[in-house]
Amino acid sequence: MSRIVLQDRRYIPVACSALIAALSFQACLATVQFFTQDYYSFLRTGTHAALTRFGDLIRSHGTVGVPNALAAFIIPVLLLIVVKLLHDEQANRPAYFFILCLGSAALLFTFSRSGWCTFALSALALFVRSARIKRPPPYVYTLLAIGVAVVLLSGIVDSRISSDDQGSAQDRWYLMLIAARMIRAHFVTGVGINNYWFAMNHYIPPDYGWSFVYVVHNVFLLVFAETGIIGFIAVILLFATPVIKLYPLARCSTDEEGRIALWIVTSIVGIAFLNLVEFTWASSIICSFYFLMLGLGDALLNAAEGAAKE
Repeated sequence: MSRIVLQDRRYIPVACSALIAALSFQACLATVQFFTQDYYSFLRTGTHAALTRFGDLIRSHGTVGVPNALAAFIIPVLLLIVVKLLHDEQANRPAYFFILCLGSAALLFTFSRSGWCTFALSALALFVRSARIKRPPPYVYTLLAIGVAVVLLSGIVDSRISSDDQGSAQDRWYLMLIAARMIRAHFVTGVGINNYWFAMNHYIPPDYGWSFVYVVHNVFLLVFAETGIIGFIAVILLFATPVIKLYPLARCSTDEEGRIALWIVTSIVGIAFLNLVEFTWASSIICSFYFLMLGLGDALLNAAEGAAKE
């Protein structure tokens, strides 16, 4: 489909603009949700949301329904805006900076520690690589420094990281122990797709020192446990193959297609990192968004192949 719809490179900026528009909507909604703490009147979206709290505050979830999944949607589009801010025409930079601030606020209001870390590391890598291609004006550095300072001084990050998380970080480790035991028992075939929930209580280690039993918060271990070694290799290739194919274009090309390829590579690596401690890929919206990026990457490769033949 991507070769049919996006084979003309003129449509690639249109696809990027649509993603930025979607982020703007989600960011506005998430910000209003946080400040009003209103999830039931005109802000209600679809079915009943499973609200997640931090202290007395309800964490923003946009229309995605889960704060961590909203963070997984916000992060790749924010990285796209970083690329646009660094390399697009000067007249467009104020608008991109405003959207970057709005999206960053929405990411902040999800209270997703893994999302914050993923965005910080991905944005830093993207910024360093992009600056080597084309150095942005000095004021861009100043604006970004001010933005980082405002976030850090807001107190939200410090309170989220330093406060008692009721063992949610330790949950990840203990749930991985259950997954590892399940994988050892069903290394080749797995326990069956969507059977993890029903099987997990049978694989609790005898010395399991934790009261919480749930689906493992790691998409790679989850796939391994349910589908075996073949499924595990498949999901690894699903993340690794587009990075391997797009990286030469991202590394060597300095045009618009090269910058978009760099964004996709950075986003995929970031999503893979996020899914080591979350299973945001279980969200249908995030899964669809990921395959949309794969289609866009395929279109970039198709455009590059066509240009090479001309």
